[in-house]
Amino acid sequence: TKNTYERVTGVKCSYELYKRGLDLLLKNKIKFRLRAIGMQINKHEILDIKDFAQKIGVDFGYYWTLRPRIGLTSSPKVTLPPREIVEFDRLDKKMWKEDVKKFENKDCTFYACNRALVSFLINAYGELDIRRMAACFPYNYNIKNRKLMECWQDFTSKFEAYRKKANCICKDCKIPYLCDKTCALSELGSGCMQKQKGYLCEIAQIRKDLFA
Repeated sequence: TKNTYERVTGVKCSYELYKRGLDLLLKNKIKFRLRAIGMQINKHEILDIKDFAQKIGVDFGYYWTLRPRIGLTSSPKVTLPPREIVEFDRLDKKMWKEDVKKFENKDCTFYACNRALVSFLINAYGELDIRRMAACFPYNYNIKNRKLMECWQDFTSKFEAYRKKANCICKDCKIPYLCDKTCALSELGSGCMQKQKGYLCEIAQIRKDLFA
């Protein structure tokens, strides 16, 4: 709804802009996906948003774990309690089946998403920016001084070595397939992959207890 949308964005009239953009995408038959982050202020509408996405024929996904900015943590005022997040998963049969499938999949790898090896951002300063995915990565690339392909090839080589040597607490976890946590997320939230993110670990443990 308009009220909930603008409580989340904190911007007046942003709902009308969102609706206009959505209508333009549909009108011009541009393929897209709807995504939402579940919070205290919009949790009552998450499954309604999913129904809306199905009605207009687009893919939908939602997430409960807020990604903090570098060096900061998520606010407890907006994040949902771990048990409530898992209960929402159970209400969504598709999401629950995906969680069960994760539980059955024991073949999990460190830094498994590979995102920094297949995509990147270029920030306003001309820097090839992957630090939102690996905040402690020690190398910096600026495409104003070097060719993009040269930067990319050098980066992918160094990042693969960094990824294999990184010392993350997740390596010792017995249930990584039930967790939304990644070593990159630890870096973003605390600047260190060694710091425990109890919130996400608690969600994984609740899932494990339910599946056991």
